[in-house]
Amino acid sequence: MLTAELIDHCKNPRHFGRLSNPDLTARIENRSCGDRVVIDLNVDEVGMIITASGVAVGCALVTSSLSLFLGAVQGVSLEIVNTWSINEPEKWIGMRPGVLRINCANLPLAAVQQLRWGLTATETTKGPKVDF
Repeated sequence: MLTAELIDHCKNPRHFGRLSNPDLTARIENRSCGDRVVIDLNVDEVGMIITASGVAVGCALVTSSLSLFLGAVQGVSLEIVNTWSINEPEKWIGMRPGVLRINCANLPLAAVQQLRWGLTATETTKGPKVDF
C-alpha cells in the first residue's frame, strides 16, 4: 500500500521532464512489468550531480520513486550513488517494498548505476531502446 507522500509524488512528480542538454542520460526498462525510466543528469567536472530530471512510464511506485530519487541525488556525486545498495530506495520512499515491487522502487537507482559501465538501454534491458 502506498503512503500519502508516495501518492502525492505519483500525482505531482518533482523534477519531471527531460533536460534540453544533459551531460548523461540513463534509460532502463523493467521487463517483468514494462515500467520504463529515462533520467537526464547534468554533472560538474568532479561528477557531482547538479541537475537531475526524468520521466517514468509505469506504476505509481516507479513514478513516485523516480520523483523522490531525483531530489535525493541532486548535490551527490555519481561515485557515491554508485555505492548505494538495493536497500537505499527505502530511505527516500519511506517504506520497504515487497518482493514483487522491489524492482519498481529500485529502477531509478539501477538506471543511474548502469552509467558506470557505459551500458546502453539495449544492453541493460535486452529489449527495444526506450525513447520518450
